[in-house]
Amino acid sequence: MKKVAIWILVVVIVGLVALTAYRMAVTMSKKKTSPALGGQEAVGVEVAVVTKEPVEDKILATGSLAAMAQVMVYSKVPGKLIRNLVVMNQYVKQDELLALVDRDEPGFEFTQSEVKSPMAGIVAKTFLDMGAQVTPMTPIAQVVSMGRVKAVVNVVEKDLGKVKRGQPAVVRVDAYEADFPGTVREISPVVNPQTRTVEVEITVPNPGGKLKPGMFARSEIRAGKHDGLVIPAVSVVRREGKAYAFVVASDDVQEREVSPGQDLGEKVEITAGLKEGEMVVTAGAYGLKDGDKVAIKQALKIEK
Repeated sequence: MKKVAIWILVVVIVGLVALTAYRMAVTMSKKKTSPALGGQEAVGVEVAVVTKEPVEDKILATGSLAAMAQVMVYSKVPGKLIRNLVVMNQYVKQDELLALVDRDEPGFEFTQSEVKSPMAGIVAKTFLDMGAQVTPMTPIAQVVSMGRVKAVVNVVEKDLGKVKRGQPAVVRVDAYEADFPGTVREISPVVNPQTRTVEVEITVPNPGGKLKPGMFARSEIRAGKHDGLVIPAVSVVRREGKAYAFVVASDDVQEREVSPGQDLGEKVEITAGLKEGEMVVTAGAYGLKDGDKVAIKQALKIEK
């Protein structure tokens, strides 16, 4: 019995020593946390400085492609279409013969009436088959000029003051992964009261004929440059339709709502919410909250 009591006493003493050592270790761990951080461990982050640099003004607008010139070709006289001389996609010269029409009036003899193209271009469509009755109101063919096309896009009213004739532009269509350069040619003098947009025409060279009238077009008008505040795109946190950035102030962070401007690829312009020279978190922002303590691991330089 004495041996059992002694073993029990030994086990109790060992347990008390182990518990005491654990409590001391926890206490020492807490003391190692910097008093300046109020007892909270700092989160390691990488930051970048908000810089000012030239930003290109890009006005985005959508619309459709249209031919620079197109005509519907009609017969000058009523009668019967006796011959179509062209087919779709055929190139025709100005005054080239497209079709022949017979007036076909009993008791009278007429020479065949010639239907000619009033301009050079591509035959977009023929409307009638041989033998069809025609009148001066019946279209026989459509001819379009395809050497250049125009993108007719709708620019929002607030951007109207930035758009000028002769400005460079880029047009994109869904059919090709390519940029088609163009030039602003015309600006409508009126604003559509329903959409609050202005119709703008962009002339686009089309030597290969890839661009087709009727295609949906996205345009980017280059309207000059301005000095803007820029940060890395990864610094912008989007949540519930709003954009935020974590700004480092002393040893903690402020979650600040920002207004993104131009998308610059790996960078983004900020039009409101930040000041030049402030530092924003670029890496380590996951899980950060307003007021969290941070320790800067690396400051990144934004390449211009």
